Amino acid sequence: MAKELILIVDSDSNIVELLKYNLSQNGYETRDASNGAEAIELINKERPDLVLLEYKFPSGINGIDVLKEIRNNNNSTPVIFVTSVCEETNIVL
Repeated sequence: MAKELILIVDSDSNIVELLKYNLSQNGYETRDASNGAEAIELINKERPDLVLLEYKFPSGINGIDVLKEIRNNNNSTPVIFVTSVCEETNIVL
């Protein structure tokens, strides 16, 4: 049986390594991307079972744009935002 694949998208390498370690210890396969453009490329190529996605990146495509791109491609992959952003407008968005 193939392991479920989780894509971790975060610009903070420490967070990525922590998530990769914990997920692999629990039987998941992981891939990672450090920005939105790389995430979209990996999502289209790898078709992960779940995406853990940062909300804001230092530059380029943000997490909301990545999510829109996923949904525009009729991809129903579950996405969980991993973020410290807690402003009400961002949560609603």
